[in-house]
Amino acid sequence: MLAAVAEENAVGNTIVTAPTYRTSGVLPAVLMMMENHFNLNQTAQQKGLLVAAAIGFIAKSNAGISGAEVGCQGEIGVAIAMAAVMLAHTQAFLKLLKMLQK
Repeated sequence: MLAAVAEENAVGNTIVTAPTYRTSGVLPAVLMMMENHFNLNQTAQQKGLLVAAAIGFIAKSNAGISGAEVGCQGEIGVAIAMAAVMLAHTQAFLKLLKMLQK
């Protein structure tokens, strides 16, 4: 995923970095896995991305997200935390939907 982001950036297209350019492949990779392996609908994915954005905001407000601020381990750590909470939230969302459908 990161190679695709790098290619788009190299030709001058707009890229979305979440949370930073070097870690921008983490969330798309987890989203692809969620869609292909867990069959998550778009609503669940959107809700998961909102929760991931909240974690990124908390990290940015209280510590830092860039490698220059917190080092490479901190940078990838924030990306992994965002992906983990997105995955956990969407799984809980799906369980709630299944309970409501019964």
